[in-house]
This record gives sequence, C-alpha cells and structure tokens, in this order.
Amino acid sequence: MKRNGIYYLKLYLLVFFGILVCGYSIFQAQKIIRGPRITILAPLNGVTYTTPLIDIKGVAKNVSVLSLNDRPLYPDKNGNFFDRLLLLPGYNILKLEAKDRFGSVTKKKIEIIYQERL
Repeated sequence: MKRNGIYYLKLYLLVFFGILVCGYSIFQAQKIIRGPRITILAPLNGVTYTTPLIDIKGVAKNVSVLSLNDRPLYPDKNGNFFDRLLLLPGYNILKLEAKDRFGSVTKKKIEIIYQERL
C-alpha cells in the first residue's frame, strides 16, 4: 500500500496537536503539582522588635485555607493577606499554614523577639 503526502500531513498534524494538548495540560497542572505557596513580606525572621504590635503581610498562591497560629486568615482575590499581632515579651514563634483544595499543606515559621524598652 502506497501512502501519499496527504497521509503524512495528517499524521504530522495529529502528532503536533497531541503534543500541544499534552503541553497545555502540564502547564495547567503546575498549580496542582506545586501546591500552596506562601511568601512572607513582613515581619522578617530573626528580627528584634521594641513595639508589641506588629503587622504581618504576605502573599498566598493556590490556597483554599490559610491560618496564622491556628487562627484563620483571609487573603484578598490576589492572594495578599494582612494581620496585626500583639507580641509577648521575649521569644515569639509565628506559624503560617496553607492548604490547597487537594490536601497539600505548606508551613512557614517566623521566629522573632520582642524586647521591651526600659
């Protein structure tokens, strides 16, 4: 059986569209593969503060549930979150936890010190 040029053109187009669909699927699946991501803008880890009230700012991507020290945080539609926290004198640990809708969990820990002014 002899195959002509149209057969090979159809075969190449089919392979091209198959690769295109697979590539697009992998691109769209990266959110599922990466899981939730947290970027903390403030406070910085290891910093000493002299005021007890601090601002916590950051960005959460691919998150369905976000919490700070087991207390819920609610990011805006762009993933930005903001909260204020009152520090205890001495060593403080802030624990951020993010979960996505597939059950993946990401945790971040910030250690800061509050030193009262004398």
